[in-house]
Amino acid sequence: MSADVDSTTTTTTEATTATGDVATTTKAPAASDPTTTADAATTADATRAAKERDARDAKTVVEVSTNFQNAAINNLQINAATVASSRTRTVGKLDEQDINRVLRNFVTPKSFADALHALSTDHVVVLEGRIGDGRHAAAVALLQELTDERLNMLSPNISLADLADRDYEASQGFIVVDRIVERESSDTDFVWRTVRDRVRSCAAYLVITSASGATSAIESVKHIRWERPDLDQLLRAHLPDLDEERLGELIARIPNPWRMADVARLCERFNERQSTDDAIEVFGVAAKERVREWFAEDRTLREILAVATLSFASGANHREFESHLARLEERYRTQIPADDDKPGVPDVLPARRKALLGESSLIEEKRTQVGLKSRTVLVFRSPSHRRWVLERLWRHYDNTLWDPVRAWIDDSLLDLDGYELAHGLAQLAEIDYDEVNDSYLYPWSTGARGWPGQVAATYVLWLMCEDDMLSRLALKTATRWATEGSPKQRWTAAIAFSGELGRLYLADAIRRLWNLITQSRESDPAARYALAALFGYLVSTDGDASLILRVLLRHERKFAKTDRRVYGLTMTSILAVLSAWDDQAHQPSVFRLLRAQPERLELVVSLWACPLRNSYYRRDAIEALVAGIKSLERVSEDPQREVRELGEALADVLTAEEQALLLQGIQALRNRSRERAALLEALLQALTNTLRKMTVKGTP
Repeated sequence: MSADVDSTTTTTTEATTATGDVATTTKAPAASDPTTTADAATTADATRAAKERDARDAKTVVEVSTNFQNAAINNLQINAATVASSRTRTVGKLDEQDINRVLRNFVTPKSFADALHALSTDHVVVLEGRIGDGRHAAAVALLQELTDERLNMLSPNISLADLADRDYEASQGFIVVDRIVERESSDTDFVWRTVRDRVRSCAAYLVITSASGATSAIESVKHIRWERPDLDQLLRAHLPDLDEERLGELIARIPNPWRMADVARLCERFNERQSTDDAIEVFGVAAKERVREWFAEDRTLREILAVATLSFASGANHREFESHLARLEERYRTQIPADDDKPGVPDVLPARRKALLGESSLIEEKRTQVGLKSRTVLVFRSPSHRRWVLERLWRHYDNTLWDPVRAWIDDSLLDLDGYELAHGLAQLAEIDYDEVNDSYLYPWSTGARGWPGQVAATYVLWLMCEDDMLSRLALKTATRWATEGSPKQRWTAAIAFSGELGRLYLADAIRRLWNLITQSRESDPAARYALAALFGYLVSTDGDASLILRVLLRHERKFAKTDRRVYGLTMTSILAVLSAWDDQAHQPSVFRLLRAQPERLELVVSLWACPLRNSYYRRDAIEALVAGIKSLERVSEDPQREVRELGEALADVLTAEEQALLLQGIQALRNRSRERAALLEALLQALTNTLRKMTVKGTP
């Protein structure tokens, strides 16, 4: 098994595409041009139409992520939400910075000794507990006690069978945080024993965390019930200079249940010299109490529906908000008919806006500036209010409210701000994930509300990634769509893995997208464009984009002579990645990667050489290369040098014959476009010089 990503390849001659079509056998050319059977003009027109369609599809996929990122920036301006601290790595190697961040002021609880003894004896231990009790940090601390070697985070979606089969490097530590537990079978304990024996035989160490009661009694591997440290012990570790009086005051004000991460944030605020009132707001105490007081008073139907509306439509202006509220009221009254003896039309027009924004209201106006435009929008008085309003609405009101809410949201998908809607649903998922999944995510993912619903479902999963626990639920959901879902759900899963979910769980995303690619036909580009979009997203967010390049290069070498169909899909996936365009940087994503990480040049040219060597794909590869070179004129301080280095690197991986074909292709493209750009001349010169040297030396 590869250390980067394990891929399962489908090689059947018939497969179902992401859009639901059945694919017939597709034989990709291995080393020669396909036989032309149609009229040349007709073929050219068909090829041009296919390229235009593919370009639109690629743009559509990328726009989902781009629109989401733009909306996130706008949301920060409107709701003044606190930017979340950087997330600890979820999958992959933990570096020193990751470890230091996790273990900063770590406090050893009573159950630590038992867990350490089990890990040192069996090399595997499972920590069971509740959300926010510090099991992630405990896993790192336990491994640090037993090894100085590399620590690795494995996917929470990994199965027991995969844990039993994978290779473990000697002396290294492996962590699975909140493993997603599959359905148990009669041989579950046997598989656990196999996992233990496998890890032990490799002289490695494995710590798994899971929810309490996630598995039945297991005898082969020790499951430790994890208890978090006492609150006063934790605060003393974080705030050693705090006097007893202030410590007691702080303990009294921290609400139960509390999370270790929230206590750490509280202490950070204290160390920044913030007041107790300001520091304690990491728990949303004031906001929660304000919402509790508001709901404690008698509220009109319109007031309840107004806060319900704003929970999914924050940032709307007055007209937009009132339109949304009117639709929700209509939906409510359709389900709950008014009494027959309702009063007539009042003589006085009610001042509804004034009532909506009164001193006791949870809603306020806010003036925002977006570019050169300013607008007045409606928001909650505190960004934290939305979370507590949703909890009160869910805990206090039954389907009499929530059925109309669901119907209103379904009806208004095209009118609601997609990001704000998803934000509200992601926060509702923290309260009751089943409601969000059953009422919204599942039907939307199947295409029940068309493309807008699929995009909305994707946004919800991406916003769930802001929370550790919810991010793992998002991974589980998208994986289920990709592996067990309908064609529409597989398409939704592909889009979901192309953004933040894919960045957090990169190995899972590449594996699932590759499976979707191999299940499709070459004429169905959905999954490969999702892979290209993920590559672009990783480049723009400083993720490990090079992993995608390494995986594709490995697949090209594997399938070039063994499976022509999958080889063709690999080549079109490579071209999609190399052609992925970054609108913000005004250049292909792969060129942005090279400018940020020039050490990746050898990897990039090795991958580019794959389609350049094949006459069937060479023209598209050259067009992508030329597009990137042209972009350097706009973004590079020394484009001539960068092009020269690129040309020399390409020459190093291509034979003399392949270089000559590349030169011919570039010259033909230049002649067709009648361009004589200086950068193209620089590339041609670099290749020509290298080719002359190879010819003089007699290099084949």
